[in-house]
Amino acid sequence: AHQRFERLQLAKAIFTGATLSLIFWHQGALAQGTEWSEKDLARSVHRAEQTFVGGEMSRAYGLFAHLVSVAGDRAFLHYRFGATCTYTSQRLSEARDHLRIAQELGILETEYEAGWHYYMARYHQSMFQFDDAAVHLRKAIDLGQEKDDWMDDAKLRFGQCTNNEGFTAGAQTLTNLET
Repeated sequence: AHQRFERLQLAKAIFTGATLSLIFWHQGALAQGTEWSEKDLARSVHRAEQTFVGGEMSRAYGLFAHLVSVAGDRAFLHYRFGATCTYTSQRLSEARDHLRIAQELGILETEYEAGWHYYMARYHQSMFQFDDAAVHLRKAIDLGQEKDDWMDDAKLRFGQCTNNEGFTAGAQTLTNLET
């Protein structure tokens, strides 16, 4: 019975080792630039996009980061990855970098131009660059459609940015009260 138990343990260890080896080989192959089929890429983009639209930004961040690493020549992927990064203050430099890459790859000549301006404005507003944010928000509002899911937020942010004197004064008053 003891030998049978040892053989069973050995078989489990071999199976586990073989499975892990296959997983690491597969991940290594992807990291080394193995080409994805367009169908695989489309399926992964669809999954990432659903996650983004569903508001799961942490998960969307990971999915789009991976997609950018395997298909870095796609403007939409950089656009969406940059957009995802605008939802947390810890990733603002990534947001700026990937939105700029998307711009260089031609995103402004696509249907996503208005959205690009909205997310670039989110970046600028988070950095307290209200004038730059207002310029991008104005373009987003002018180019976008009422049905765009970010439109109401863009209008609200535009009002905040164009009235930032009051906001800045209010923030200064709060700072003075704390000290």
